[in-house]
Amino acid sequence: MLKREEMEQKLKLLLIQSKNGDRASYESFLSLSSVLIERYLKQLGGRYAEKETIEDLLQEVLITLHQKKHTYQEERPLLPWLYAI
Repeated sequence: MLKREEMEQKLKLLLIQSKNGDRASYESFLSLSSVLIERYLKQLGGRYAEKETIEDLLQEVLITLHQKKHTYQEERPLLPWLYAI
């Protein structure tokens, strides 16, 4: 898996490219974000440890990312924005 800084740069680049109309970059952004979000939910444990719960939450986060992608400001770090969602 990528280091935090590498993940930040990769996701940021993909989101910027997707905001400029690159569909493949958007698909890659969502795919990579899914891995990151799923890993985060598993680390939380507790009620988030069940596979079904993780899948449901992941879908909700991806829908919200899609709805809020226009709010991302390119000069700002991406990961804090993503985790806030």
